[in-house]
Amino acid sequence: QPSEKIQIEIIALSLNDSRVTADDTIQRLFVECRFYSLPAEETPVSLPKPKSEQWVYYNYSNVIYVDKENNQAKRDILKA
Repeated sequence: QPSEKIQIEIIALSLNDSRVTADDTIQRLFVECRFYSLPAEETPVSLPKPKSEQWVYYNYSNVIYVDKENNQAKRDILKA
């Protein structure tokens, strides 16, 4: 049965001369994403910190179900 959903994907991350890249005490990163007013989601596994202007690839995917029957509250948040 098809369901109404939103899929968020994080494919890769790059940091360009940021405070994080300059801090040698930071070795790994968690990525947090927020979609509108829904609660933030954090990647379950940390990523190795990329060097400045390098990419680290990470195939993270999160599905937000927004079907009317089971997720009316989420639909209302997204409509607002």
